[in-house]
Amino acid sequence: MCDNRINKKVFIWANNICNNRLKNWNFRVHTKFKELDMEHFCNTNLIIDKHVIKNIENICFNRFKEQWYIDLMSNERSKLRTYRLFKNEFGEENYLLNIIPGKYRSAYAKFRSGTAPLKIETGRYEGLLVENRICYNSICN
Repeated sequence: MCDNRINKKVFIWANNICNNRLKNWNFRVHTKFKELDMEHFCNTNLIIDKHVIKNIENICFNRFKEQWYIDLMSNERSKLRTYRLFKNEFGEENYLLNIIPGKYRSAYAKFRSGTAPLKIETGRYEGLLVENRICYNSICN
């Protein structure tokens, strides 16, 4: 963008005055880039093209996947203890690619997300220990 355009002048002005007291949009973007160790993208002379945007997207996505895995494995008492038995890689599952009736897709999703009405899940609200959360028949109590 040309230096004489009003948009550029406003951006440079806002960029120069942002600080801990004045938390404008520029400040929040800088803060987020610092958190992600991507502060070099805050350079006002950097030309933002599709390659730069793709680079930022890749960094953010990889950080998300890393945090997902840390959260998944972090706590043995977590509700994710069942989920991590069959899911340890981030990605789309094969069953989502198949055309299956809605009730089966819903059942898969409930089981995988930990919201199915199984004793292992509902027992949490009853205060049962994990080892006592057993379904005694095909339909949990």
